[in-house]
Amino acid sequence: MVIILRPQDNAEEILKRISQFLAERGLKVSEKKTKLTATTDGFDFLGWHFKVQSNGKFRCVPSVDNFKSFRRKVKHIVNNSNYGATTKAEKLAPVVRGWRNYHRYCKMDGSRNSLFHIETRAFKVFNKESKQNRNTSKKLLDKAFPSVPYSENRHILVKGNKSPFDGDLTYWSERNSKLYEGVTSKVLK
Repeated sequence: MVIILRPQDNAEEILKRISQFLAERGLKVSEKKTKLTATTDGFDFLGWHFKVQSNGKFRCVPSVDNFKSFRRKVKHIVNNSNYGATTKAEKLAPVVRGWRNYHRYCKMDGSRNSLFHIETRAFKVFNKESKQNRNTSKKLLDKAFPSVPYSENRHILVKGNKSPFDGDLTYWSERNSKLYEGVTSKVLK
């Protein structure tokens, strides 16, 4: 668990309140896994790096470790000599699409999360194959690195002091119905 503190917050008081909240539900805070951190220092969680900038804006980007492991997976596929260019493109597409979809609400512009160098390397490898020319390599590259739109901080904010534990089933079912389509959405509403 990561507890984010503002400068005016008292760490012990907040930890005590969280412990009370969890105790009512039969849970307790793990001392080993709990980290108290300032909002401006940031922290990594589930492959993301969360931070509140000095201007007060919330920022979420893929964590460095997450990007390195993603890059390692892509390099393994691109540099594998057992596959032809077409097979490599087919194997790369779900990996790249999945990573981009997972981080679609993060700040993905900028050079740190750019896939330019990985794409350039893949293009060179694809183009070296005797069956491929520049145009077919480019088509395979477009297939291997599908574009996924992203929009930073497009999370749906929870209204006021609502909580999943407050018993307001109407609010939470209406909110969750936006995640589904068709019959499921109607049932939740």
